[in-house]
Amino acid sequence: QLQALLLLLADQATTSGTKVTAVYPRTGQRANITARRVEGGPRGPVVELTGDLTGRLQLDANGRVDRMDLPQSGIVVTRLPS
Repeated sequence: QLQALLLLLADQATTSGTKVTAVYPRTGQRANITARRVEGGPRGPVVELTGDLTGRLQLDANGRVDRMDLPQSGIVVTRLPS
């Protein structure tokens, strides 16, 4: 699933931006994505995705993905409280 890829991008993101090429396994299609970590205020940092895939990942204080928002695809994923 796409969510697993985004978890990896959250770990790789830097403040200057990390460029990644993702390959869709079924089709071999490539997507160029830049993952940039920015301060998100009291909720924790945010990873902004630009390029062939755009969106935002909200991280919690421990660096775990709390919310994924991919407006181009109409996808919003929120982690359930534990």
